[in-house]
Amino acid sequence: MRNGQRPASTRRPITPPSHHRDIATVYREEHDLVQFALTWLPFGNRANEQIWTEFGMTPARYVDRLAEALDSPVRRTLHPESLQELKRFVSTKMIERRRRDPQH
Repeated sequence: MRNGQRPASTRRPITPPSHHRDIATVYREEHDLVQFALTWLPFGNRANEQIWTEFGMTPARYVDRLAEALDSPVRRTLHPESLQELKRFVSTKMIERRRRDPQH
């Protein structure tokens, strides 16, 4: 060591795992959520069984994530009528949930 300096470390700094997913992953997930909704919308609640299988989340969580996706850049990829239909679907599901469980 010269001049009282410590030698440079040869170890790489520990980088904690990121809690943020990269933008491409988030966009792909949002796109998948929207495409699933568009596919299953005509069939009503029958999709509830498939939501856990496809996304590993409850129907309520799926609706929340779909609402977020509809406010993201993914919305620009949708036809305006499809966007409105999906927003109505989300709104209806959230109202139904509030009626069942007023604490939400």
